[in-house]
Amino acid sequence: MARDSSLLQLNLDYDVKDPARLAAREKRMPRDDELPATIFARYKDAPITELPEFFGGGAIAVFSGKLASPFFRHDLGDTHVVPVQILDYERENQLFAERNYHCITRFTVFEALAPDESPRIGENALGTPPPWNFPINPKGGAPNPRDGDIAVHARALKGPLIWYDEQLSGGIFFRGDLVEEMDAAGVAEHWQLKKCKIVD
Repeated sequence: MARDSSLLQLNLDYDVKDPARLAAREKRMPRDDELPATIFARYKDAPITELPEFFGGGAIAVFSGKLASPFFRHDLGDTHVVPVQILDYERENQLFAERNYHCITRFTVFEALAPDESPRIGENALGTPPPWNFPINPKGGAPNPRDGDIAVHARALKGPLIWYDEQLSGGIFFRGDLVEEMDAAGVAEHWQLKKCKIVD
């Protein structure tokens, strides 16, 4: 998944004590009484008047029920897709409830990255985990992976439907058959996915 700074909503905030986030830190699925996860308008004098189907805000990626629908047809393992409510500044009124927004609070961890076969990934200059970073645009410093920049081992073809590789900072991977289903539903384009190169 490519990261697009144009989708970042800086006018949204979150509470670190939000029960759904606490559950994520405890590496478990939130209970019903801990849902939905909550984000809210950050500024009193700048109300939220519009949001896209997919955006980054309140320290999570948020996507509408339409975009989430393919996920609910599968067992995603340790990947947790949960409902999100978006509140106004006073946290009294829910916004865009009809869109049934969701987020992913935890990802299945699966190692399949092939860094030696990934031509444009960058080594973490700090020498701390994760060891690899997304390819960036030298002119703007923003991530700009292209098809084939990231290589994964063939075991990924039979791995989890959605997974995170701890070797790559921010790398979220979708298995090909799920992407085909997302594409058929007309929602894959919102994720700005890039094809991985498959190696043995």
